[in-house]
Amino acid sequence: MEFYKKNRNAIFIPLLFLLSFAIRLYYLPAMPIYGDEAAYAEIIDEFSRNPSLIPHYMGHIVSWKPTFGFAVYSLIINVLWTLNPQIPLEVAYRVPSVVFGVLSTLALYFLVRKLYGEELAFFSSILFTTNCISVAISEALLLDALVLFLLISGVLFYAEGERNKKYFYYAGLAGALLFLTKSIIALMLPALAISYYVGNKGIGRDVNKGKAFLLSLSAVPLAMFLYALLFFLHAPLGKGGDITVSYVYDIFFRVYAHTNFEPSLLSNTIQFLKLTVPWCIFFFSGVTLMKLSERNDRFIFIWLLLTLVFLGAGQFYSWYYLQVLPPFSVICAKSLVEVKKKRFFLPAFLLLLLLSLPYIANSAFMDSYLHPYPINAEKMEAGLFLRNRYDILSITEKGIPEVVFYKFYGENKPNYSSFQMIVLDPFAIGSYTAYPTLSEIVMGRVHKRNLTDPDDVKLFINNSNYVMMDSKVYGVYSFSPLQNYSVVFNSSEGSYVILKRS
Repeated sequence: MEFYKKNRNAIFIPLLFLLSFAIRLYYLPAMPIYGDEAAYAEIIDEFSRNPSLIPHYMGHIVSWKPTFGFAVYSLIINVLWTLNPQIPLEVAYRVPSVVFGVLSTLALYFLVRKLYGEELAFFSSILFTTNCISVAISEALLLDALVLFLLISGVLFYAEGERNKKYFYYAGLAGALLFLTKSIIALMLPALAISYYVGNKGIGRDVNKGKAFLLSLSAVPLAMFLYALLFFLHAPLGKGGDITVSYVYDIFFRVYAHTNFEPSLLSNTIQFLKLTVPWCIFFFSGVTLMKLSERNDRFIFIWLLLTLVFLGAGQFYSWYYLQVLPPFSVICAKSLVEVKKKRFFLPAFLLLLLLSLPYIANSAFMDSYLHPYPINAEKMEAGLFLRNRYDILSITEKGIPEVVFYKFYGENKPNYSSFQMIVLDPFAIGSYTAYPTLSEIVMGRVHKRNLTDPDDVKLFINNSNYVMMDSKVYGVYSFSPLQNYSVVFNSSEGSYVILKRS
C-alpha cells in the first residue's frame, strides 16, 4: 500500500496512456473519408503540396478554419508515411485525432491532479477517455481533439501561473494556437482563466504576475486581429471580408440561430446524458458534493456552465459534446471517489467501466461516426474514376467533398479550376465546399434550386467534357438526354452517374 501511495503517478500515467491509446487504436476505422473529414483532408493535402499561412481548398483560400490544425495534422501524417509508407490513406489521415485524443486524456490528468490530487485525476481521466463521445470524435478527421488538448493545456498553464509567471505566457501561446485551430472557440480559454483567478488577491498584489496574466488574456483577440489582417493580405480583391463574416457567423449564428424554436439546450443536454451512461448516474450526486465556496470546485462548476453554450447552440453538431466532457468527468469522479473505500467498489467500478465502453454504452452513436455507409464508398468510387480527368462539372443535391478529395489526392499536378461544382441545396451538409466564400451562404446570396425539367439540367452542362450527377438530377435529365453525352460511370449502388461528351 505504501508503494502505491508513493508511486501513484508512475502507475496512473502509463495505465491511462495504454488504455486511451489501445481503445482508440482498436476502433480506428479504415472506411472512406467522408463529410467534413473529406474537406479537411483536401485542405491538408493541399497544405502538404504547398504550405501556406492561409488554408486552401481546391486552389483558393478559405475562411472556414485557420491554418495551425491542418499544418500539425499534415506534419503527423507525413511523419507516419515516412516511417511506414504502407499505412492506408484513410488510417493515416485519422491518426492525428487519435494522437490528440490520447494527449487530451493525459492533459486532463495533469490538470485535475493540480487541482485535486492523483486519485481524482485518475478517475476523471478514465471516465473521459473511455466515453463513446471521446472515442468516436478522436477516430474522425476533425480538429476537436487538438482543440480540447490545447484548451486543457492552456487551463493547466494558467493554474501553474500562480507559482511562476512564465506559465501565463505559455497559456497565452496555447490560446493563440487554439484560435489558429478553430477560431472563436478559443474565447473559452480566457473566460476560464478569468473564472479561475476571480477574487484572487495574490495576482493583484504581484505587479509582474498581473501584467503577465493580462498579457496572456490578450493573446486570443490579438491572434484574431493578426489572422484577419493576414487573410486580408492574401485574399483576392473583394474577398478579404469573408474572414469577418466567418467571425460573426461563429459568434452569433452558430449560437443564437434556432430552427423552429426548438429547445436546443434541453434536447442536447438529454442526448449528452444518454451518451454518458452509466457514469452520468454519478453526475447528480457529484453536483451535490461541489462546494462552491472552494475555488477549485467553483472553477469546475463555472467550466461546466460555460460549456452549456455549446449544448444550447442553435446550429449544433455532436462533436461539441467533447467540450462538455472534461468538467462533467471531474464532477462524476468526485462522487465516485466517495465510495472508493467500500468493499464492493472495485468490482462495481470494473462493471461500470465495462458498461461504459463505446459500443456497449451507445452503439448507435459510434455507428454514426464509424459505420461505413455505402453512399460514402460511392463518392470515393466517383472521385477515383475522375482522377486525372479534366473539364468536369458536377450537378448534385448536396456537396461532394469526398469526390474532390479522392480525385485530387492522387494527381501529380492538380488542376482545380477544371472541376466546377453546382449544388442544388447550398445549406445541406458538405455543400459549403462548393462555394469560394462563406459570405455567399451566410449573406443569403445563394438559394435552393429544384430541377424538374431536363432542359434545366442541360442549361448547366455547357459542353463540359465530363458531367457528374447524383441519381435525383440524373432522373430528371434522363427523360430527355443529350445525344452527344453517354454514361461512362455508374457507382455501385447507382447514387452517382458520370457522363462523357463524345
